[in-house]
Amino acid sequence: MFRRYWWSIRKQNIQIPKTVAQKEQQHNNQTSQQKCSCLRWTKLFISALTPLTIGIFTIVTTIQERHRLVQDKQQAEKQQTQSKDTVENQRLQEKQLANDLQQESVFTTYIEDISKFILNNRNDNTPFDDAQSLLYIRTKTLTVLRKLDPQRKKNLMLFLIESRLINTDDESKDLDLSGADFSNIHFNGTMQSKCKLESIYLPDVYLINASFLNCRIIEVNFTGSYLMNTKFTQPIIENSIFKNCVLDESGFTGTELFSINFANAFLPHSDFTAAFNVRHPDFTNADLTNVTIADEHLKEATLYNAILPNKTFGPIQSESLVVNGDAEYNVS
Repeated sequence: MFRRYWWSIRKQNIQIPKTVAQKEQQHNNQTSQQKCSCLRWTKLFISALTPLTIGIFTIVTTIQERHRLVQDKQQAEKQQTQSKDTVENQRLQEKQLANDLQQESVFTTYIEDISKFILNNRNDNTPFDDAQSLLYIRTKTLTVLRKLDPQRKKNLMLFLIESRLINTDDESKDLDLSGADFSNIHFNGTMQSKCKLESIYLPDVYLINASFLNCRIIEVNFTGSYLMNTKFTQPIIENSIFKNCVLDESGFTGTELFSINFANAFLPHSDFTAAFNVRHPDFTNADLTNVTIADEHLKEATLYNAILPNKTFGPIQSESLVVNGDAEYNVS
């Protein structure tokens, strides 16, 4: 019995080491397999890393190259646009210079021709009384005015004044400038030195968007002229005629007005703000719709048949319904 027990123990002693060895062998095999698997994955990752790196580098390089190409294109377009703008500006400057030279040539030629004509046809500096001579000057003047800028138009007017061709104090016939376009001209004086326009004959001319700053306007005849949006700022206007003029949206700001004839004038939305020394203005048959003017100045004025600022009528006088030979109007 003892022998059987011992034999059993011996068997167990023999089996135990085998079982441990097997387990260790199995563990070692598993570890080896895991290491091999990890090594394979590592090798696979390393083998894949190189093309992946190359691919990423290629993509980044492509994006950078594309961005550089876009920037180069934008820069080229910008330079091309700047070049075009430079060329266009240069072209416009050259065109402006050529136009300016042409205008100066036209103006200079006109002054020389008319001066020579006056010298040859006016005896002893006497006024003109020859209708043919005045017609010649009128034709030349109207033709030249269409080609001049506002500054040269102003200089042309001053030349006519200095040449006594449009002066009302002469005994001769006045030069007919009806239809002449003097729009956008500007006469600018100062409080100390006012520009002076005196005894001038300018009926039926265009003086749209013109301005007269600090001017003395004395005995100037604007009858029938178009003075829309023309500004008379701080001038002195005396004994002048705006009869039948179109003066809508014109301005007489800070103006001294003495004996001004606005009969039958069209004055809607005109501005007489801060006008002073307003004495005896004649607004007979004038349209004063929405005009800005002090009531005290209207009290000084002749308002027969006028449309007042509030769109009512001034005193009705049938004799005043005929102005300068115009037909009689029916006023209800």
